[in-house]
Amino acid sequence: MNERRQFRDMPARSNAEKRQFAEFVNRIKERSGESPTRLSMEQQAAAVPTDALPATVAERARELGHELDAISWRLLDYDQRYALLKFGSDPRRRRKFAAALKEFLANP
Repeated sequence: MNERRQFRDMPARSNAEKRQFAEFVNRIKERSGESPTRLSMEQQAAAVPTDALPATVAERARELGHELDAISWRLLDYDQRYALLKFGSDPRRRRKFAAALKEFLANP
């Protein structure tokens, strides 16, 4: 597979980022002896924050005493949304989710 085609579907902004990511994956292969498994379409979709507030994230925030609405969700940057999405989808990360909510929703 040529390099251009291999990098086309990667979520990176530049060719340098794509090469770094490819090198990272290759190191994983070398250490584990296996290629990483491909995520399902559902897993891929769940890993990318959107402008729409996921109902599960809003519900978990409410359970912790935080009101996270569509407006406050859109005001968060990509990384903040990603963190809340990941921490909010895993019950084992409840403490991290609560801390992230407190930090991200704090009034400046």
